[in-house]
Amino acid sequence: MDYVIQGAILILFASGALMLWRNTTQKVSATPKMRLDRYKAILVKEFQNPETDRLVKGLGLNSGLLYQVIRTAILLGWVGLLFYRSISAKGDMLLPVIIWILAFLVSSPRRTLFKKDSPFFIIVNQIQKRKRHKLNLEIYRCLSQLKNMVVAKANRSYSADSLILELAKYTVHAKPIFNRMLGYWYEGRYEEATNYFSEAIGTKDAAALASLLSKIDYLKPSEFLSQIELYQAAAKDDRKTASHAVKENRSNLLYTLVMASGILIFINLIVITIGVDYKLSKFFIF
Repeated sequence: MDYVIQGAILILFASGALMLWRNTTQKVSATPKMRLDRYKAILVKEFQNPETDRLVKGLGLNSGLLYQVIRTAILLGWVGLLFYRSISAKGDMLLPVIIWILAFLVSSPRRTLFKKDSPFFIIVNQIQKRKRHKLNLEIYRCLSQLKNMVVAKANRSYSADSLILELAKYTVHAKPIFNRMLGYWYEGRYEEATNYFSEAIGTKDAAALASLLSKIDYLKPSEFLSQIELYQAAAKDDRKTASHAVKENRSNLLYTLVMASGILIFINLIVITIGVDYKLSKFFIF
């Protein structure tokens, strides 16, 4: 049990030992302040890099260093608790140590782990998919709302910035993105505004809405309405396809679970049969 705990702690402090070894190879004539600055620079380099920053953005954090500091503090506190429990001999330590190791691996902010997608990357991807799904629902409603607004203002002049402002009022999750887009629009940076909107949401419906808003000043109301209807039809087809894929995946999962249950029952029956025959054979021999 002690070896398991020591192995878990060794994983956490391996990077620290590596940094210490690197610094001992430097000149010993360095002043304490220079060594402290060097330690700090190496620590920041180990804990913060562009890949980590990109990954943690999916969790709503702008700094990979902040995530690493929080993660390390939690893991260190957990290690202290494990030490206390091991010294006081309160309960079995194997399960808590295994959970700690799993937490260390799952929370590691890296793209791959053992040449496969890391658990952290998979979790971040799932969070981003849910976020994009919520945003896309609002964008799909915005297409319908935009059509209603254009029909209502068919006999009046309207501009793209006024429609963007109105659409922002009907959203919750996409409101900050609309507001940022509107800021670019007021500055006359139209292409940058549409590109930002499309990339920030990252869906086909968002790209369609951004494209519509960029053309609104150059199309007649009838042409603009026909463009909206085309995009709505394409969006409906995509939603039907996605819904069908989800239902098919659920059906496959259910079929797999049923088959697995049947196989387990069959294996259990074989084991019981063999066990009963073995016991009966021993009984008759004696």
